[in-house]
Amino acid sequence: MTPRFDSVSHILYLFTRGSSFIGGDVLFYATSLCIAAMTLLIGGIPAAIYERIRGLRESTALSLGIWLVATALLALPAVRSATGLW
Repeated sequence: MTPRFDSVSHILYLFTRGSSFIGGDVLFYATSLCIAAMTLLIGGIPAAIYERIRGLRESTALSLGIWLVATALLALPAVRSATGLW
Protein backbone atom coordinates (compact mmCIF):
# COMPACT_ATOMS: atom_id res chain seq x y z
CA MET A 1 0.00 0.00 0.00
CA THR A 2 1.04 3.54 -0.59
CA PRO A 3 1.26 6.20 2.11
CA ARG A 4 -1.71 7.94 0.50
CA PHE A 5 -4.02 4.91 0.63
CA ASP A 6 -5.65 5.72 3.99
CA SER A 7 -6.39 9.34 3.10
CA VAL A 8 -7.87 8.43 -0.31
CA SER A 9 -9.89 5.65 1.30
CA HIS A 10 -11.27 8.07 3.88
CA ILE A 11 -12.25 10.62 1.23
CA LEU A 12 -13.97 7.92 -0.85
CA TYR A 13 -15.78 6.70 2.23
CA LEU A 14 -17.07 10.21 2.92
CA PHE A 15 -18.34 10.56 -0.66
CA THR A 16 -19.99 7.13 -0.74
CA ARG A 17 -21.22 6.59 2.81
CA GLY A 18 -24.87 6.85 1.77
CA SER A 19 -24.45 4.36 -1.05
CA SER A 20 -25.35 0.73 -0.54
CA PHE A 21 -23.13 -0.35 -3.46
CA ILE A 22 -19.73 0.76 -2.17
CA GLY A 23 -18.59 -0.63 1.14
CA GLY A 24 -16.18 -3.17 2.58
CA ASP A 25 -14.07 -4.84 -0.09
CA VAL A 26 -15.53 -2.74 -2.88
CA LEU A 27 -14.26 0.41 -1.15
CA PHE A 28 -10.81 -1.16 -0.91
CA TYR A 29 -10.74 -1.89 -4.66
CA ALA A 30 -12.23 1.49 -5.53
CA THR A 31 -9.47 3.18 -3.53
CA SER A 32 -6.80 1.29 -5.44
CA LEU A 33 -8.51 2.12 -8.73
CA CYS A 34 -8.71 5.81 -7.87
CA ILE A 35 -5.04 5.95 -6.89
CA ALA A 36 -4.04 4.24 -10.16
CA ALA A 37 -6.22 6.57 -12.25
CA MET A 38 -4.89 9.68 -10.52
CA THR A 39 -1.30 8.49 -11.04
CA LEU A 40 -1.96 8.23 -14.78
CA LEU A 41 -3.71 11.60 -14.88
CA ILE A 42 -1.06 13.45 -12.89
CA GLY A 43 1.67 11.79 -14.95
CA GLY A 44 0.19 13.38 -18.07
CA ILE A 45 0.56 16.94 -16.81
CA PRO A 46 4.25 17.36 -17.83
CA ALA A 47 3.47 15.94 -21.28
CA ALA A 48 0.54 18.33 -21.68
CA ILE A 49 2.72 21.27 -20.66
CA TYR A 50 5.35 20.18 -23.20
CA GLU A 51 2.73 19.92 -25.94
CA ARG A 52 1.30 23.33 -25.03
CA ILE A 53 4.73 25.01 -25.06
CA ARG A 54 5.60 23.46 -28.42
CA GLY A 55 2.17 24.28 -29.86
CA LEU A 56 1.49 20.69 -30.88
CA ARG A 57 -2.03 19.62 -31.81
CA GLU A 58 -1.36 15.88 -31.53
CA SER A 59 0.78 13.79 -29.21
CA THR A 60 4.22 12.78 -30.39
CA ALA A 61 6.49 9.95 -29.32
CA LEU A 62 8.45 12.38 -27.14
CA SER A 63 5.37 13.62 -25.30
CA LEU A 64 4.27 10.02 -24.69
CA GLY A 65 7.77 9.29 -23.38
CA ILE A 66 7.51 12.26 -21.02
CA TRP A 67 4.17 10.90 -19.78
CA LEU A 68 5.68 7.44 -19.27
CA VAL A 69 8.68 8.75 -17.32
CA ALA A 70 6.51 11.01 -15.14
CA THR A 71 4.15 8.12 -14.37
CA ALA A 72 7.07 5.82 -13.56
CA LEU A 73 8.52 8.40 -11.17
CA LEU A 74 5.15 8.76 -9.44
CA ALA A 75 4.84 4.98 -9.09
CA LEU A 76 8.42 4.48 -7.88
CA PRO A 77 7.65 4.68 -4.12
CA ALA A 78 4.92 2.04 -4.47
CA VAL A 79 7.19 -0.22 -6.52
CA ARG A 80 9.93 0.14 -3.93
CA SER A 81 7.67 -0.81 -1.04
CA ALA A 82 6.11 -3.69 -2.99
CA THR A 83 9.43 -5.25 -3.95
CA GLY A 84 11.32 -4.43 -0.77
CA LEU A 85 14.56 -4.24 -2.74
CA TRP A 86 15.51 -0.61 -2.11
